[in-house]
Amino acid sequence: MRSQQSPYFVGPPDRRPPWKKAAGRPARWLRQIVLFVAACIATYWLEHTVIHYLAHSEGAATTLSQSLFGGRELYRSAVAAWPRRLVPRYTALVYIDPQADPTADGLAGNICEQRDYLAQLLPAIVERQPALIVIDRSFSRAPCRSNDPTPRLQAAIAQASARLPVVVGLFIDKEEAAGGEAGAPVRSVLKTMVLPVAPLLREGIMNLDTDTTRIALGWTVRREEGATPAWVDGLALAAAGAYDPLLLQKYPRLRALVAARSNPYMSLIEPRDLVVFQGGDLLCALAAPTARMQPPCAERRVADVDVDYLRGRIVIVGERSPTLDRHRSVIGDGGDVQGMDLQANALEALLDQRYFAPVPNWINYLVGFLFFVAIEAALVSAGGVVRTLLWIAAAAAVTFLLMSLTVRYLGFYVNPVTVSLPVLIVKLLGWISELTYRFVGGRHHEA
Repeated sequence: MRSQQSPYFVGPPDRRPPWKKAAGRPARWLRQIVLFVAACIATYWLEHTVIHYLAHSEGAATTLSQSLFGGRELYRSAVAAWPRRLVPRYTALVYIDPQADPTADGLAGNICEQRDYLAQLLPAIVERQPALIVIDRSFSRAPCRSNDPTPRLQAAIAQASARLPVVVGLFIDKEEAAGGEAGAPVRSVLKTMVLPVAPLLREGIMNLDTDTTRIALGWTVRREEGATPAWVDGLALAAAGAYDPLLLQKYPRLRALVAARSNPYMSLIEPRDLVVFQGGDLLCALAAPTARMQPPCAERRVADVDVDYLRGRIVIVGERSPTLDRHRSVIGDGGDVQGMDLQANALEALLDQRYFAPVPNWINYLVGFLFFVAIEAALVSAGGVVRTLLWIAAAAAVTFLLMSLTVRYLGFYVNPVTVSLPVLIVKLLGWISELTYRFVGGRHHEA
């Protein structure tokens, strides 16, 4: 018979009067609810403390965040990507990589040489007839002292944007006091070089959301000193709009997210699955490489690279660096990802409708509480150890399936893991402890 004193395990019968048994049940459930509320408060405080710490620090703080909320991110990855393996459908990346590409040798940290290289690279990309070029770079007004390549870069951008849409990055360099929409903070954009006036030329803000699993749809920024703050699309949204001008008309859900200034979650493609080219692949594929490129191009085997893959696709150009524009994420080797890889992910998600609106926190806590009730019911009602574990596994599987369907078919991202996981761990530890105590205590009593 099952003991009423400990609802989790089989033991001697409970011989208490019925009125005492009934009186004990509300007290037991009250204790469980207090435990859940305490876990909610603790995890809410811990999560927001870490997020605030992340926004003002780097390195170890981000690693701490990944360790503390790895379960949440594992859940997010599984729910968002299920049931298919994600691959890029629209984008291809062109790295400017001084470490791996001989044609880019000496560009690291040299702004002027980088501009000259990009001025040569853009025509080589245009020759492959992509649908769109996204430049994941912001160009400051800092001049070069001799043989300034800025005019050549401006001319290359003008020529490219005369043939196809080009999106150039902007960078937020500081945050001001609240003064934007609904009291939101106003940010200032780094002053950029003068870009040509062209109907196919756009700009988008390169900065990413602090949570790299979310798409930065845009920011309220001040372009010039004393100018009125205005909303500017993020780089991925600006590129998606240039690729598909009817994007917001076709997808009301995305339009609502932009109107609400709510950055959605996205499912992520692993960096190893992205399609990547080196800048030298394009420069050396030209019929007549420039004099500067001829020596490094002589050592390359261009025939091994199918640069015609870029035809009709969105080409994202940016610098690859081991130290600059690196971000901690739930993807990548060691969770360290280049910024342009995340931009490609955001762009793919926007065009493939793989973005999910965040729900209010109270819904996450409500779902977490229902999961907690299911686990408590399994511990109380299942009976033996094996049946109890099977009931817990079934409750977790059903919850995961329902959340996956909610994400996939309703477009809402519900995440009860942050609060459910610590409560589940505490409950299971208590269950295992009591099981061990009863087993050891029973054998000691028999002895």
